[in-house]
Amino acid sequence: MSCVHKHHFSRSAFIALVMLCACGPAAVTPEPAETRQSGPTIGESTVDNGVEIRWQVSAAAHGTALDVQYAVRNRGKEPLLLGDQLLRFGQTQGFDRAPTAMIVYPDSEDPTLVHFARGRVAPPNLPQIEVMPATRAFAPGAELTGTARLPLPVKGWHPNGEFYDLPVTPTRAVLELGVAPGASDTDPWPLSDGQTIDVLDGTAGRTTHRLARGAEIALPAPR
Repeated sequence: MSCVHKHHFSRSAFIALVMLCACGPAAVTPEPAETRQSGPTIGESTVDNGVEIRWQVSAAAHGTALDVQYAVRNRGKEPLLLGDQLLRFGQTQGFDRAPTAMIVYPDSEDPTLVHFARGRVAPPNLPQIEVMPATRAFAPGAELTGTARLPLPVKGWHPNGEFYDLPVTPTRAVLELGVAPGASDTDPWPLSDGQTIDVLDGTAGRTTHRLARGAEIALPAPR
């Protein structure tokens, strides 16, 4: 009799233990950090002097680079030139296109803010030849797009081969794109492949050219 009672108690205890385990909090297995993907950071649409800019930035290449995408629309009634085609000195002669590059320079007031620019930005030092941006026709109502890939960590850069010092690791960025009146003078510059490309004339670059500014956005956190 005592054996039957003992057997019944053990079975009840076992069932209670199973129910307790089933009702307890489930264990959460964290996702490995190396498989996490941060989505793009998208800036609000802004209009600066009749030019609308939308842009976004996202981590790329397993966290070793930033991908920048932008779209710009001419909201004015006059044709413009978009000076967003950067060049750099060629290895031996002429100039090379820099299709993935952007000028990167620090903000003059906020060290945590960095500027990503395509256009004419004064180089850190006075060079013998200032590398000017090539241009695209930008008709009223037209929308143009562009992309860039910047290596991480973010470093200052200019087409003249000089580098701006970034005092701290930036946490926010602003996009700037060069625009000039459609009638601005351009000059044909030689490319290292034997072709030529129209760049903004130096005088126009220093007088009528301006940088249209997009929204400030947060940069993806370093991994």
